[in-house]
Amino acid sequence: MGRLFWKFFFFILLAQLTAIVGISGTLWIKHNTEDRLTRSTNRQAHIALVVESAEIALQQGGPQALRRLGGSLRRYQVYVIDENNHDVMGRLVSLASIEKFKASIEKGPPSVLARKVTGPDKQTYLVFFSALEDAWDRESSDRHPEPLPGERPPPFEHGEHGERGPVGPDRGQPPFGGDPGGMHAPGSYYPLIPLVSSVIASLLFAALLAWYMSKPIRNLRSAFIELASGKLDTRVGATMGRRRDELADLGREFDLMADKLHVLVESQRQLMHDVSHELRSPLARLQAAIGLARQQPEKMEGTLERLENESIRMDKLVGELLTLSRIEAGVTGANEEISMADLMAEVVENASFEAEANHRRLEFTGDTEVIVFGKFELLYRAVENVVRNAIKHTAEGSAVTINTKPDRDNATFSITVLDQGSGVPDQELAAIFEPFFRGSQITSTQHGYGLGLTIAKRVLLAHGGVIRASNRASGGLCVEIVLPCKFP
Repeated sequence: MGRLFWKFFFFILLAQLTAIVGISGTLWIKHNTEDRLTRSTNRQAHIALVVESAEIALQQGGPQALRRLGGSLRRYQVYVIDENNHDVMGRLVSLASIEKFKASIEKGPPSVLARKVTGPDKQTYLVFFSALEDAWDRESSDRHPEPLPGERPPPFEHGEHGERGPVGPDRGQPPFGGDPGGMHAPGSYYPLIPLVSSVIASLLFAALLAWYMSKPIRNLRSAFIELASGKLDTRVGATMGRRRDELADLGREFDLMADKLHVLVESQRQLMHDVSHELRSPLARLQAAIGLARQQPEKMEGTLERLENESIRMDKLVGELLTLSRIEAGVTGANEEISMADLMAEVVENASFEAEANHRRLEFTGDTEVIVFGKFELLYRAVENVVRNAIKHTAEGSAVTINTKPDRDNATFSITVLDQGSGVPDQELAAIFEPFFRGSQITSTQHGYGLGLTIAKRVLLAHGGVIRASNRASGGLCVEIVLPCKFP
């Protein structure tokens, strides 16, 4: 799994986690709201029961009967006020709160949580519930400190619909009495908050992922269109930024492909130019020879010899071009096992004859008992081109040395060809294997089209080998050929 997979994975995972958190939060808030509503309803019923019990106790037994309800009165903050504005349980109560409760009872409709009760002693008592603070799930009056004077908020107020009930921490929202759902009305919007948040987050991450993935793909598409239209200098590496994934790798591969395509097209253009130039010269000489023959019939023999020489040179050029074209197209025929001993013996024999004819010598040393897998004619042509090129450029009266060396550890076979000529400038060493290259030190007497080393390089690459050139310290050029081989 590549880097692009993990980016997809983490983006999707993040979106899913966001959705899970949102849904879980919604369910938790919904459950919490329902639980609070249930507890509120249950507490309201308990308080109403305590208030009713206090009313019955006062009616039947007076304040003395309230002693049995003392714990419940304290726990649920139910107060019983006599005509002197004193709590019968001895608790401190704000006079302003008492007066406000009396006014609320006289003006408003009856309430189960606040009422006036007449005792057996004919005294009128005020029984009401007052919520100083939320007392959810309190189990003992010891955990409810008695309020200090002046600390108790107004316990009853009229709501917007005229109902009365005890006022909790949020003024105007009766936690007990009136509409019980009024306390939880704002909470009904809570489930929408995580739901909307999760949807927005999912959309955001999806948009980021789509943009992150589609932008380089659009850039690649535009680059392909421009490259197909002939703009060979199109590159996309700079548009990828600091990405480190498969798309960035694809962009770099595109740039490499564009570079190679640019070099290939330019080399083809240069090849066409060079071929045209090389063919134009012999054709011009042929036309000149024909014109001379017409003007001077007595020199027909010399003219025919010139025509023959020029046609031979053209045939040789066309043959080399066809060979180069076949190699580049991969049309080389079936491969076979080649004995390098036989191949080198034939090369040395033919090259020695040519060297002697040009007042040079050929020296051969080394072991050739190896097998190379390939095409005999092509490989022979490659090695011969290198040797004949060395014979052509070595100094007259000097020797061309051929050394061969098998390497059993690396399973390779190397052929080194050394001449004693003027060498090649260092800046031209890589160019001598290009088609139609003629170095700056080539004289007008040295004939050739610059295709011999090019063909040698293409043949060796097709056989999995390499060829390289370097200048010798003592003067001359060293060309090394390395081929994969096996040992008999």
